[in-house]
Amino acid sequence: MFFLFSDVLLMAKPRSPFHLLQSGTFACRALYPMAQCQLHRVFGHSGGHCGGLLSLSFPHEKLLLMSTDQEDLLHWYDSLTSAISSQKN
Repeated sequence: MFFLFSDVLLMAKPRSPFHLLQSGTFACRALYPMAQCQLHRVFGHSGGHCGGLLSLSFPHEKLLLMSTDQEDLLHWYDSLTSAISSQKN
């Protein structure tokens, strides 16, 4: 699961439903500073209906985000672009 804030992208995973105190919450796995991000469209930017793939490059890691929904992919691309540009200005 990814959560996008104005300055970081947070990668988290759900905690076990058997965890007594924190069931239904997420555990942070990584924080990615948007100021260090380079975003590229791998495929799915031609306006088709099959979704697509985005590549996010950071100094020490590369992420590939996939969506089968074109509208969802475009929303993520616009949001990521906005977060990146706000940190680089």
